[in-house]
Amino acid sequence: MASSAAENNEEVVSPFSYTTTQRADFCLADALRFLCGSPGGEESAARFNDRFDEELDALCQTVAEEIAETGRYHKRIDVPASAYHSRPTYRLDVQTVKKRARRSGSGLWYVYYTIDDADKDGKPDTITVISIYGSRSQPLAINTGQFDLPDDNEEETGQ
Repeated sequence: MASSAAENNEEVVSPFSYTTTQRADFCLADALRFLCGSPGGEESAARFNDRFDEELDALCQTVAEEIAETGRYHKRIDVPASAYHSRPTYRLDVQTVKKRARRSGSGLWYVYYTIDDADKDGKPDTITVISIYGSRSQPLAINTGQFDLPDDNEEETGQ
């Protein structure tokens, strides 16, 4: 006999919706283009796309349940990404291969997202994907200005 959520006195929490920024759309298109050109070809791109959707759907449900239960999201923010995007940003690691070689970055993608209130009712309800990076790409870093000095071999002009 199947038991319903009402019989178990559990509230069914509807998952958050998710949206992507224009930057994330470009990053996703670049990732798919890169994967189509890789040895796995279109198979790798399809696997990435499927895993990306699965992971985001699971994330939307998990975040909604956690916020409904405790009133807040308990995952730590990603500090460099938060500083880069000037708002609290989280990172989701998306694994697209079943087994990676030790210390290999292939098949691991970082999805940076925020939790937003899209309908402006005072409660978070949307996950916004800001950007997507392959683990082999340059990590987000805070520009401290330490590398803004001119090179020694550059000629300085007085203009």
